[in-house]
Amino acid sequence: MNADDSVVVVVLYYKYVQICETLDALEAFAREHRHLCASLGLTGRVRLALEGINGTLGGTSLNVQRYVEYMQTQRLFTDIDWKTSASATAPFADLRVRVVAEIVALEVPSTTYDLTQRGHHLSPDEFRAEQLQSDPTSIAVIDVRNAYEVQVGHFAHALNPNTRRFGQFPQWAQDHLHVLEQKQKVLLYCTGGIRCEKASAYLKGLGLANVFQLAGGIHRFLERFPDGGGLFQGKNFVFDQRGTLASSDEAIIGQCAQCHAPHDTVSGVRCAYCRMHVLLCDACRTRAAVTQQDDESQQLVDVFCNEHLPLVSGSLEELHARVALLEEELQRAHGRRQKGRRRSLRKQVDTVTKRIQRRQQVPETMACVRE
Repeated sequence: MNADDSVVVVVLYYKYVQICETLDALEAFAREHRHLCASLGLTGRVRLALEGINGTLGGTSLNVQRYVEYMQTQRLFTDIDWKTSASATAPFADLRVRVVAEIVALEVPSTTYDLTQRGHHLSPDEFRAEQLQSDPTSIAVIDVRNAYEVQVGHFAHALNPNTRRFGQFPQWAQDHLHVLEQKQKVLLYCTGGIRCEKASAYLKGLGLANVFQLAGGIHRFLERFPDGGGLFQGKNFVFDQRGTLASSDEAIIGQCAQCHAPHDTVSGVRCAYCRMHVLLCDACRTRAAVTQQDDESQQLVDVFCNEHLPLVSGSLEELHARVALLEEELQRAHGRRQKGRRRSLRKQVDTVTKRIQRRQQVPETMACVRE
């Protein structure tokens, strides 16, 4: 990385390591780390847990290099794989350093997997060779990212668990274990590698032996094969204001959720129910119904992902009937164990009720989009 005080770069990194023994000590570490980042003018996100550190930070090349050099003087962080990329503008609006339960949330008890038993790391060359030289029926290539990431770019023929969040991966793995058990090898990939560490450990905990993962994720693969190596198609989704990073192959594999025209620009449009990203081209976004939030900002309404569109589809009569059924279910959801279910049902009732109100106010300008 060339140090320059005028060039903006983003650095992506993680490490599974016990930073502190107690949460109080970790909170103190977080305060010190926040001060370090702020003193260098860095913005972005750093997640800290007893299991490790996960960060994406942006700043001038010079200050990012200073940050990396400082971290490399710390015994726990000397062997971190630092992944950098250029950014035309500031990638984050602010800095957030916070303590969390998991640096990526698998949402299952840690006793169900052993992070010391992760998948074998494959270099980009090895990962590519496994796909090109193996019998396609003998391997399973799994994209452990979320559905909105997969839709703008992925490896050809990879399995898509179609998850909204990483915590849904364990259930998908259990549901498809009988298929994976028939494969000689299981290959995993994600953006930078952090999710594969847990996903591979979880799969091995289910009894799968030959589990492999792409070292450094798509980021390192596209560094090695800028044109996608004949396997990666589209763009790499990133969690900052850039939205995506393109390969030298400019093919667009994403589609507008409304008109299905080729489109892969992540513009901040989200499902009104679950907040998942929805691809919407400029023309369809302009036509979508909006609600005025204040004098300057507007928010798209009635945009739903494919999973939640059925919740608000149908005639007014059908929507009223759906609210009645949901309220009946809510009345039957008693006890502490049903707390999450009650919360979900209330949210569904609120969403459908708002949909009814919108239909009654502006029935001709409703915008229902599919992802």
